[in-house]
Amino acid sequence: MLIATNDGPLFRFARPSTASARTISLVGPAGNSTAVGSRITVRFEDGSKKSLEVAAGSGYLCQSSSNLSLDTGARKVVEVGIVWPDGEKSVHAVSENLPSVFKHPALVK
Repeated sequence: MLIATNDGPLFRFARPSTASARTISLVGPAGNSTAVGSRITVRFEDGSKKSLEVAAGSGYLCQSSSNLSLDTGARKVVEVGIVWPDGEKSVHAVSENLPSVFKHPALVK
């Protein structure tokens, strides 16, 4: 990751690659295809949870990626719950591998 400030130095941050890092993408309906405002809650086998939110941007002159990064570590994901910006909810059981793309329920029907 590279970070720069106005007229300041460039900083490089690196961490070792891990096989437990996942990228999750949401596909929303027309008008919000990147599902900005959605909240994902991931439940792990040990009962712990992690929540992530799709944001359009934060800070000065910047924009966030609509892809969400999740580091599962050694934990196994068993369920992904999504609250979409329009209030629709979807829950996805995960048996083996965590899917990388989840679609809005209106796009699945």
